This record gives sequence, C-alpha cells and structure tokens, in this order.
Amino acid sequence: RSTDAVRLEEQARQINELGIRITAIAVGDAADSDTLERVAMAGGGAFYSVINPNLLPRIFLKAVRVVRSPLVREGSFDVRINDAGSPLIAGIEQPPPLRGLVMSRFREEPTVVNALIASTGDPLLSHWVVGLGQVVAFTSDAHHWAERWVDWPGYRAFWTQIMRMTSRAVDESDSELIVEVTGGTLDVVLDAFDRSGTPADLLDVPASVYLPGGGVEEITLAQTGPGRYEASLPARESGAYIVIARPRLGGKRLPPLLGGASVPVGTEMERLEANTALLVRIAELTGGRVLDIHAPTPGALFAREQLVPRRASTPLWPTLLAWALLVYLVDVGTRRVAWDRFISRSFGADLRREIGESVRWRESVSVGVLKAKIRATKLQTAQGTALDEEDAKRVAEQVRQRRREAYQSALRSARLKSDQQDTTPAQAAEEQMDGPESALLAAKRRARQRFEGESSDE
Repeated sequence: RSTDAVRLEEQARQINELGIRITAIAVGDAADSDTLERVAMAGGGAFYSVINPNLLPRIFLKAVRVVRSPLVREGSFDVRINDAGSPLIAGIEQPPPLRGLVMSRFREEPTVVNALIASTGDPLLSHWVVGLGQVVAFTSDAHHWAERWVDWPGYRAFWTQIMRMTSRAVDESDSELIVEVTGGTLDVVLDAFDRSGTPADLLDVPASVYLPGGGVEEITLAQTGPGRYEASLPARESGAYIVIARPRLGGKRLPPLLGGASVPVGTEMERLEANTALLVRIAELTGGRVLDIHAPTPGALFAREQLVPRRASTPLWPTLLAWALLVYLVDVGTRRVAWDRFISRSFGADLRREIGESVRWRESVSVGVLKAKIRATKLQTAQGTALDEEDAKRVAEQVRQRRREAYQSALRSARLKSDQQDTTPAQAAEEQMDGPESALLAAKRRARQRFEGESSDE
C-alpha cells in the first residue's frame, strides 16, 4: 500500500496542470489499485489493472495509442486569419482548408503572434522573437495535409515570406556596438548613426548580456553624448560575455547589434601582444641573447660562445658550525661522566688479586729457601761432616717440593680471600693511599713473623 496516497494525487494533479498526462498500470493482486486509479484520474490519464504480466506489451501499446491519438487530427479543417498584421500573411488571400494538423496549445507570452488558427480553435501558424532571430511554428505540413494548398495562388508567397522572416537579416546599420572588459568591469558602448551618418539620439537601447555561467542579465544603455549610449556591469566570471542590443526609436525597432568580450582565466592572458622591450631588458640583465624568429641562425640557438659562465657557491660554515657545536656538547658530556669508576671496579680488583698472589708466593718461596738453608746448617753442625752429592740432590728436591706446596697453598689462600672479599673498600683505599712501598714493607714484616714462628717451632 502507498504510504502517502494524498500527496501522490496532489502531485499528479500539478503535473497534469503542466500539460502532462499520467497513465497508471497495476500489476498483480497485491498492487494498490485504488491509489493508482486515483492518481491516473488526477493526472488526466487512464488506469489499467493487469493480473497476467504477459499482457503488459498489449497494455503498453494501448496506452501509447491513447496518448498519440489526440495529438494528431486528420480531417477537413478550415483556416482562419487571426492576425492580419502579421508579415507572414501580408498580401495573401484566404487559404484553402487543410486535411490534418498536429494538436498544440497557444503560448502565453505576449510577444507571440498567432497569425492563423484552425476552425477547431487550435493554433496553426505562430511566430515570435528569440534573441536576434525569429521562431515560426506551422502545425500542418506542406504536401499531404496541404494537398489543396499546392494549387493555391498564395502557396509560393506564403513559404517565401516565412523563409525571409526566419533567415538572418542583413546588417545594414551604420551603428557600432563596442564591448570591452577593463579592470573587472564589462563596458558596453553603442555609437548609433542613421543612414546619412548623423548621430541617432533619443533611442531606447535595451540589451541582454549572456554570462559565461549561462545566466542572462538585462541592462539598458543610457545616452552620454550625441549618438553615444553606454552601460557597464561587473565581470566576475571568466569566459565569454555576449551582448545583444535592440535599439528602438519610439515604437520602431531598429536592427539589433551583437557584440562580445572575453575574460581570460589568468591575468597573464589579458595582453595578447608580445612585450619585446621587457624581453630585451631581461636578456641584458641576465647576459642572454635576443634571437629573431624571422631570421634564425642555424646552430645559434644552442651556441654558448658568448655566454659568460656563472659560478654558484654555497658556504660551508653553517654545516661546520653545527658539527662543531655537536662535538663540543658530546665532549662536555663525556668529561662529566666518571668512566674510571666503571673500569676500576673490575680491572683494579683483578690486578690487586694477581699482585697479592705473586707477593705471597714469593714470600712463601723465600721462607722455604731460608728454612732449608737453616736445616742444612744444623744438620752439618750435628753430624760434623759435609753433605755428599746425593744429600744435596735430596735437599734440592725437598726444597722444590716445599716451593710447590707453598705456592699452591698461597694460591688457594689468595683465591679464598678474594671470594670472601675480606678486604673492605676502606682498607683497599688505605693501602692505595699508603703507596706500594708500605705494602711491600708490610708483606716483608708478615713473612719475617711467619719465619720466626716456624723457626721457634722447630
């Protein structure tokens, strides 16, 4: 069902008032036949209800016949002269009847002249002015329906006058219409003269200006001097402006005049002439050449003998200054970081550990050698005899064995102390502050104490 049937009927009625008929066709059982029928009635057309879709072609043909049949009427129609002042029927006697015509309606414009009408009241011959031309409408034909017109004495004159009126008129006016665009303003100037060359005054000069966008603006030229009429309007759009002026002297129409001007898209297109002086000046300032297009020299176009080489230099100090500033900032930032703290924590600890192990090994070796000498001396004293070669080898082997044991014991002790980290940061700092000599003296002192302890034990 239609949701707004009342509105559809109103729209169909408005369309019918414009001379358009609406025919509605309902297809199927579910179609809103009532609404479609009311729309067809309001639109001045016919309504068809179709259950079988296969019958649609026949319905369409029937609807076309209904629409077309009133547009053409055939039969005998008398011709009546409605406006004897029309130039199309000037000097023509009563025309004979016609056998057919195309149905039409009268135009509502007051400028339309309906010269001939049919006995049925339908227009037959009408004409009106459009722009600079004439439009003529004849609703019959010139041979089949106008069979009786062929032998009519006014037949030749009738068509001759129609052709003369619709043809472009010969411009016999001595007036001139000037249209120019200056500073965004369209200036329209008419210089009117009569046949004798005398300025024509007191004219009414309406004009139609056809804009580039398709619009039309009506203006009236005002008299500003003897035979001179002017008007202006803004030229805001780019494109062609066409002006048609229709001067009149009292009630008499004078030949229309046609003029036009164009507004370029860019300001560089306003002048169509070459500015030779400016081009020569540019060539002089830039060290170039001026070539004559009418006398070209072969190869001179690309010749570079007279051209002065140009050198372009780019200063490097901004780039170097930026790099120097960047390096300076990196250097300052590096100096502010105590890199030795991160390095000495690991490297210094390993160095101190290796030095301590070496000192302790040397101390143990020295103590062992000293003890071996004392034992040998005591043994000589006790026996009262010197050692032989085998005793010497045995003593040397014992000394080496003690050295190895002492070294391994010192190495194990140093590693154990390093793992337990018995040396505090404060003690390490104190040892570093005392210097290498104090550390060496302390090591000797500890070795002497250890040696004296072992000697007392023995």
